[in-house]
Amino acid sequence: MDGKQLKNSILQWAIQGKLVPQNPKDEPAQKLLERIAASRNAGDSRHSERSEESSKGSKKTSLRGAKATKQSKALSSRIYRENGVWYEQVGSATPKDITDEIPFEIPETWAWCRIGDIFYHTSGKQQSSSNKKGSPQKFITTSNLYWGRFVLDNVKVMNFTDEEIKSCSATKGDLLVCEGGAGYGRSAIWNEDYDICLQNHIHRLRPCVNGICEYVYYFIYLLKETNRLVSVGTAMPGLSANRLKGLILPLPPLAEQKRIVAKLEQVLPLAEEYGAAQKQLDKLNKELPEALKKSILQEAIQGKLVPQNPKDEPAQKLLERIVASRNGDVSPWSGAIGSSKNSKKTLSTSLRGAKATKQSKNPPSRIYRENGVWYEQVGTATPKDITDEIPFEIPESWAWCRLGNCSDYAASKEKAKSFNDIQEMWSLDLEDIEKNSGRIVKRLKVSERKIVGEKVIFKKGQVLYSKLRPYLKKILVAPEDGVCSSEIVPFSPFECLDASYLVTVLKSPHVDYTINLVTYGVKMPRVGTDSMLNLLIPIPPLAEQKRIVAKLEQLFKVL
Repeated sequence: MDGKQLKNSILQWAIQGKLVPQNPKDEPAQKLLERIAASRNAGDSRHSERSEESSKGSKKTSLRGAKATKQSKALSSRIYRENGVWYEQVGSATPKDITDEIPFEIPETWAWCRIGDIFYHTSGKQQSSSNKKGSPQKFITTSNLYWGRFVLDNVKVMNFTDEEIKSCSATKGDLLVCEGGAGYGRSAIWNEDYDICLQNHIHRLRPCVNGICEYVYYFIYLLKETNRLVSVGTAMPGLSANRLKGLILPLPPLAEQKRIVAKLEQVLPLAEEYGAAQKQLDKLNKELPEALKKSILQEAIQGKLVPQNPKDEPAQKLLERIVASRNGDVSPWSGAIGSSKNSKKTLSTSLRGAKATKQSKNPPSRIYRENGVWYEQVGTATPKDITDEIPFEIPESWAWCRLGNCSDYAASKEKAKSFNDIQEMWSLDLEDIEKNSGRIVKRLKVSERKIVGEKVIFKKGQVLYSKLRPYLKKILVAPEDGVCSSEIVPFSPFECLDASYLVTVLKSPHVDYTINLVTYGVKMPRVGTDSMLNLLIPIPPLAEQKRIVAKLEQLFKVL
């Protein structure tokens, strides 16, 4: 149960007589209704008395009394039960069966009534700038009325005649209800020591007896929160005067209303606190798995996820073999990809052989530490201090390497020459990849989708990296051959890197932060090739890379 549900449950208990105990000494609600009906039928409104108290010596006093007398002529209804059937009798008319309108049982000391039977109702004046009659008066609109409060820093001014001031204003203790718009039903009690004029979209409910507004306010609030305050209209929903006055109300004895309101004021703030705490907990529950994944990925690429094994061949040895391979013009990609012999042959010959020879002429870099300082030496050039570029410590058996020196990221990509030749191939677009996880959410063949622009061929086992909006981390190891959008870069790690481990590095918070610092373009940010080639990759021994990948798979299944 969330905070809103708890709050609504408390309010529901309140209006069903389950929140506070009944007191047999309380005057039954039916007696209260009879007194109100007698008072209204006699034209003796307590409202005129209240007006005299609040506005002694004012001309408004007698006129408000007259307004109340005029309203008291409206026929009131009497709701009662006989032989298990609920009836409503309006004036001397024939009683009508309203059993279907009675939503629940109430205590014996309570009674059912219409809101219009215990309040004097009126609305404010229609807003018009052309009306020059009367004098300028401050008035409130629906934009000033909120649940349980008023915002009065933007009160408007309009001309009101003396008669309009008398009939279209609120005095202390009136319950005001919003009539129209998305906020219909919003209610608050006017408790200021001065009167205020009203716009016509505000209902004024002036209580026939003191002390009933607070309970009725909570009743209206519950109806709105639980979608039981039925509106009229679709484009502009509203709560008409007839609907408002016709709301059927479970009315407790006056003394019990006060006990209910006091208890609500005590417990509802606690429900609000519970709701806020529940929202925070829900937020944590939603964010925690992703936060844990980020933390785990960062631990993984810093050598803190699995223990090191002194028997593993150090990563530096792997890198030295690659350098030797490149210097000897021997393709360094053999054995880098996968499980398919055909894939190996294709990748090492037709797609990469020529490029490998070309790339081998570019001197690779060697990153090493000496006397606590990190250096990078490119070919035979003088080593350069790059300590400031090293983001964190790594184990002794690990090594740093630029992505351009441990993968073929910069190698030219084979393009599909004819769409007719690839109709049955898998066609991968960015929208097919789930953000963060890299999971494939949709798989279509070339023949099943409209092809726009050139398509790049990729092979099973290659890393697929989205250079467009890299913060979405749409990165994965290709599960099979296919073609992809040019915004996806297929590339292969050299034999020093496991493809799945490289995906782990590229998804890590460190790389995510680094890459997003160097993207270009505002609406469609991309990462450039040079930025990717210069990216520092922490490389563990190959055996440890596989242990890291296996551990991540185990942990992420739990998350």
